Amino acid sequence: MSRETWAGTLFLGDGWAAYAGFVGATSPHAHHAFQLVRALDGQLALRGADDIDHAPCDVAAIAPSVLHAVGPGASRCVMVYVDPDTLVGRRLRASVPRRALAREWRDVGAALRLGAVESLPRGWAEARDRVHAMTSALGVDSARARAVHPALVRARAWLVAHLHDDELSLDAVAAAVGLSGDRLSHLLNEELGIGLRPLVLWLRLQVAAREIAQRTDTTMSRAAAAAGFADAAHMSRTFRRMFGVAPTEVVGLVRWVLPPA
Repeated sequence: MSRETWAGTLFLGDGWAAYAGFVGATSPHAHHAFQLVRALDGQLALRGADDIDHAPCDVAAIAPSVLHAVGPGASRCVMVYVDPDTLVGRRLRASVPRRALAREWRDVGAALRLGAVESLPRGWAEARDRVHAMTSALGVDSARARAVHPALVRARAWLVAHLHDDELSLDAVAAAVGLSGDRLSHLLNEELGIGLRPLVLWLRLQVAAREIAQRTDTTMSRAAAAAGFADAAHMSRTFRRMFGVAPTEVVGLVRWVLPPA
């Protein structure tokens, strides 16, 4: 098995994903999720937008929408992605501030060294426990996190049900949840820190990932259609921008695991 490529398991939860295995190099990318990293074999090479060179990191905590890249020389890691509009994601905002440099991500994530993760999860329940351990190490108490505005909960549910619509305008979503467009825009940016368009793309990626996980015979075109992307090329470009790799680079190398029924 090449240590320059991805090879592992992606566990999908409700508002989180956990990747366990070897992490290959990526292009610079940013995504709508907190990313927590714990390398189990030495160091992972990370680089921020303002870094000249990659920095060795055994841990990292990266805020949403921060440009970053993984360098060559794959390490065996647990990487947790947390949706920022969940309760845990809301709490992480206080623990994981926006930083541009890899050494700052390493400093912010220093607590992840303290026994949060010492091995790869062997199943979905263990992956869920790793997510809890890593967020807890950063001081997150989901019971104390402030809930997202109810209108945003309704807006998210409406969007998931209408991902195939030709145009998902701010006014259409606002009308569906009983708000003005300006009020919904304010809530999206104030509560979630994201605009409507990137949120729609993130939701579509989640649906496509579930299609890939549930159907071993699926194609990229079928997954794209299920998620409301215009075509497979659009999905691939979005996936690469979010995660730094194309879906075809990890399908076949990464096993997708959904929550137990």
